[in-house]
This record gives sequence, structure tokens and C-alpha cells, in this order.
Amino acid sequence: MKAVVLLSGGLDSMTTMAVAANLGSENIVAVSFRYGSVHNERELKAAAEIVKHYQRFIGVEHIVHETQKELFMGSGSALMGEIPVPDLSYQEAHDSVGAQPTVVPFRNAYFLSIGTILALTHDCDKIFAGVHGDDAHNGAYPDCTPEFVHAMQEAIYYGSDRKVQFEAPFNGHTKGDVVRMAANLGVPLQMSYSCYNGRDVMCGHCATCQERIHAFNAAGWRDPSEYEQAPTQDSTLRLWGSR
Repeated sequence: MKAVVLLSGGLDSMTTMAVAANLGSENIVAVSFRYGSVHNERELKAAAEIVKHYQRFIGVEHIVHETQKELFMGSGSALMGEIPVPDLSYQEAHDSVGAQPTVVPFRNAYFLSIGTILALTHDCDKIFAGVHGDDAHNGAYPDCTPEFVHAMQEAIYYGSDRKVQFEAPFNGHTKGDVVRMAANLGVPLQMSYSCYNGRDVMCGHCATCQERIHAFNAAGWRDPSEYEQAPTQDSTLRLWGSR
């Protein structure tokens, strides 16, 4: 099997790459996007490091697709720099209802469309993306919901003349579940990047940093990553990579 993996450089996409490899994808086309978000360049740096890591074990081609920033401007997205990135606690973000201010309009549909084109032009029969249930919770990210995933699975399969299947292995699962899967697969998640502020070191207090830390806690692991503001973690949590 040869597969396309949408690789942002974050925890979810890195684990998705490991899942694709574990399911038998010995050759992967990892596609990342330069689209002008606040954290984009730092994510791309992480994505490049992740690719180098997996190239030690399987064949990985890395494609960075250039997209004009203007395409996503106009909706008031914090992630596109149109408003400040809000600092929300995990609970505040989890309890809020409706689309988050960090939504980039219809971004996942665009990324999946480009990924499907690459699957067809690179003889791949699957495309993987790391969307999960926490991002869909209360409609936080509409293009991460199970309804969106199922609709795109149908569209990609039939639109590719039944040649490409869209796999979302964490659809309906929590981010804590993603961390558990990463632990089972021995994924070095400290290489991934999950901060909306785009600094070289993750800030530790933005909504996605909070979500990442909470996911490790929920999975029973200490987050091995470096933060500007080190999170308080229970000393009883297992050290990442231990058995």
C-alpha cells in the first residue's frame, strides 16, 4: 500500500503517519501546506523533522504545497492573524459551543482535495488525516466532525473513480486516545509541534497547548515536550517512552 498523509507537524498528524506505516504503507507521500497561518512556519519545521525521522524506516516523499494566504482571509480567523489568538483554559475551550475563533474556513476540505489529487498522481490508494473527536466537540471545528469526515470519504472515493479511500483513524476518538496510540507505536511525540502562537518553543498556555497537555494527562503519560511555561504534571504519570 502507498498512501498520502496530511502532515501538519502536530501531534495528531505525526501519529497518523505512524498508523499509516503500521497498517502497511511502506511508501508515504507526506503533504504539508504553507498557507500563512500564525504557526505555519514553525509547524513546517516540525513536519520536515518528522519526515527525516520516518525516512529511516520507510520511503517518505515530502511535498510542501504552497497556498496563497489570501485564500483563507476574511472570516476573522485568529489562526490567520486577523484577530489575536485567545488564551483559553482547556475547560473554557472544551465547554464553549460553536466554531472556535481559530477555525480556518473549510481548510480541511481544501487540504483533502489537494491530498486526493496527489494520491491520484502518485499512485496511492489511501489518504490519511488525523482529525479527532475533541476537535469536533460542540462544533468547535466543523471540518473535523464525523458528518464532515463521512461526507468527504464518499466524495473522495467516488470523485477518484473509486481509486482512493480516505482514512481518518481517530474519527470519534479523543486526543487522549491519539496519545495512547502514539505510545503503543513508539512515536517520538516530542518532535511534534502544537502551539497556536508559532514561537520556536511551545508557549504552554494557548488553547492547543492546553489541549495537548490535557491529552497526555488523560492518557497517563507525562508530556516530554518543551514549553515556555512548563505545565504542572502529576509525578505519578509515566515517563514518555518507558515500558
